[in-house]
Amino acid sequence: MLEIERARVIILNNNRREFIDGTAGDGSTPVAAAPTPIQVAAGPVNTNPPASQALGAGIRSVTENEYEVPRAEIDKTLSNLNDVAMQARIVPAFKDGVAQGFKLFSIRPDSIYSRIGVQNGDVIRRINGYDLNSPEKALEIYSKLKESSRIDIEIERNGSVVRKTYNVR
Repeated sequence: MLEIERARVIILNNNRREFIDGTAGDGSTPVAAAPTPIQVAAGPVNTNPPASQALGAGIRSVTENEYEVPRAEIDKTLSNLNDVAMQARIVPAFKDGVAQGFKLFSIRPDSIYSRIGVQNGDVIRRINGYDLNSPEKALEIYSKLKESSRIDIEIERNGSVVRKTYNVR
C-alpha cells in the first residue's frame, strides 16, 4: 500500500501505481448504488454508526500513554479496515530516502486514531517491536494483532519518540 486517501487506496502492483475505489473493475458503474429519490427527499442519510457502535468507542484511556481496549474493539476495527482507512490520511514517511513508518494527518476528531491518542503529523514507526517500514510489514503486523493481548506502538511526534501501550482485555 502506498497511500490511503478518503475515496481510494493507492497500491504498487508490479511497479505500477494502481488504485482501489468504489467503481467496478472496468470503471463503468459504481459498486455502491446511488441514493434513490426517496432517500434524497427524506433528507441526508446518516452513515455514521451510533456512538456506541463507532470504532474505538469502548477504548478507555488509563494514563496519557496507556489504554484498555476490549477484544471486541480489536476484532471490530480489524474487520472494518475500509472504515479505518477513511478516518485519516496515511502516507509512507521517509528520512534520507529510507522508509521510517507511516505518517497520519487529516485525522477525524471522532476517529479510532483520536481514541488511541494518535495526533495529526504522528509517524507510526513500530508496532510490537516490528518496524513499520513497508506495506508488506504492515500486513504482517496486522495478522499478528488479532491474537495480541498487548499492543505497543512507537510514534515519532515533533521529533520525539512517544510510546503508547494498549492492553487488550
